[in-house]
Amino acid sequence: MSSDGTLDATRSFGILSVVKNSFPGTYCVFPVATIDVATISPVASVLFLPTGSAGTLTTFASGCSSATVGIQINTYNAAGTGTDRGFTIVIP
Repeated sequence: MSSDGTLDATRSFGILSVVKNSFPGTYCVFPVATIDVATISPVASVLFLPTGSAGTLTTFASGCSSATVGIQINTYNAAGTGTDRGFTIVIP
């Protein structure tokens, strides 16, 4: 996913959509209906960090909800402030 929440469909499998939340660094990843988010342990990593910077992220299976339950991804800068960052996610 890019920092603006754009999904690269050519490199994605099992992900229906991604929604960029209005809070900096907060994303909701919605897998296809055959994936039960209550039974998975997603793994994510920050895609790219500029030289001299640091960042972390957290994942919450079932952290997002609307009509469909999704996976919440939060990305942070070195100070711990929510910051928009690109990331990869693996949903086993």
